[in-house]
Amino acid sequence: MYAVVDIETTGGNARFGKITEVAIFLFDGEKIVDEYSTLIDPECPIPEFITRLTGITNEMVEDAPKFYEVAKEIVEFTEGHVFVAHNVNFDYKFIQAEFKRLGYEYKRETLCTVRFSRKVLPGHESYGLGKITKALGISLDNHHRAAADARATVDLLKVGLNQPNAEKILSSFLKGQRVGKEARKLLPETTISELPETCGVYYFHDSEGEILYVGKSVNIRQRILQHLNERTRKATDMKRIMADVTWEETGSELVALLLESHEIKRHQPPFNVKQRRNAYNYGIFQTLELDGYIRLHHGPVVKGKEPLAVFATEGAAKKVLEKLTEHFELCQKLNHLDPYQNQSQKPCWHYNLKECQGACIGEEPPQSYNPRVVKAIRAMNYGMDDFLIIDEGRTAEERAVVRITQGRYSGFGFADLNLLEGQVDELTACTKTYSDNREVVRIIRGYLKTHNVEQIIPLSA
Repeated sequence: MYAVVDIETTGGNARFGKITEVAIFLFDGEKIVDEYSTLIDPECPIPEFITRLTGITNEMVEDAPKFYEVAKEIVEFTEGHVFVAHNVNFDYKFIQAEFKRLGYEYKRETLCTVRFSRKVLPGHESYGLGKITKALGISLDNHHRAAADARATVDLLKVGLNQPNAEKILSSFLKGQRVGKEARKLLPETTISELPETCGVYYFHDSEGEILYVGKSVNIRQRILQHLNERTRKATDMKRIMADVTWEETGSELVALLLESHEIKRHQPPFNVKQRRNAYNYGIFQTLELDGYIRLHHGPVVKGKEPLAVFATEGAAKKVLEKLTEHFELCQKLNHLDPYQNQSQKPCWHYNLKECQGACIGEEPPQSYNPRVVKAIRAMNYGMDDFLIIDEGRTAEERAVVRITQGRYSGFGFADLNLLEGQVDELTACTKTYSDNREVVRIIRGYLKTHNVEQIIPLSA
């Protein structure tokens, strides 16, 4: 049985947002057998932009039950069923967060209809609920209200389940969450029951306590069980000598990525073959020549030359350098990008287009040229030299702190929530020193581009 869920909330972050509406349809794979829907008083104001999106106003929830008043019904209604939602992590995390505030740990097997649809219904331009339902002719009349979205998700799930390969794909999604016979043979029941459904880093150990494998996941329990259920040659070889599993919760996914990278480099686990290989073998470098100009160039990463940024291919490195050269009006010739590179007396091509100010032929002095190069370098890294990244902590009363000093990663730690209102020195004192390297730069830059962190605090002007 599937419990198909949709919620509406006061915001996008489960730590701070509250649920304003919940709808649940019990679906047996062919038909809806029961349903539940209610508005919920979030006990906080609903932002105007949320009201514009959902149509739910403060007046509508004024007399609605509070979450603790419907919590028991939600537990009983979903008990023993697979928790299904479109982008399930959003709905599931909000439901879990509401229960956690009540001191209750809510756990269900989950199924994401976004991931499931991509597998069983490939080739669609978009898998957002509005677009995929329209493409499939599924009715969705009151989008962004819980009952309407949940009902459309039921219909989408039904279409997916009727595809030829659905049973196999569904089994693979759910198998990794289930405690199978092999998991019970490999780990004590107490360890299995303690596996947290939180973000962090986990370790597989042999009988001597040596680390065999280090991994990171936003759901430690689910990922460890997936490993134990895998039947690949690598998984089988590791399970043959595995004796224990440990973990470290981080709250922040960024911290988990940084800690995982550090631990793999530190311990060199035998089953972390892919992570130990460096797939970023090209970089952008800087040199300061005798004529006083800072020059940039791209090329292979070699020992003794520290790159400003690293890339998987030489083409990717060249493309970024070309964009920086154009955006900051740098000289093609000084950056080894000019078609006439070997003709030293000729200006670069960009000079003819009035996109270079003449550094290549001495018309622009280093004093005015180099500051733009420095800006380009900063843009390639983090955009500023000294700052703190504040992200989700391991508990509601804590925040993760990642520190960047003089453009280089210097470590992370955890700070009490109250310290955010105090002196910055108190936050920096909470961080533990970790080594900077090109992999860390890639991780932080990539994360900041694709994720929203709670706060960035500049440490210098």
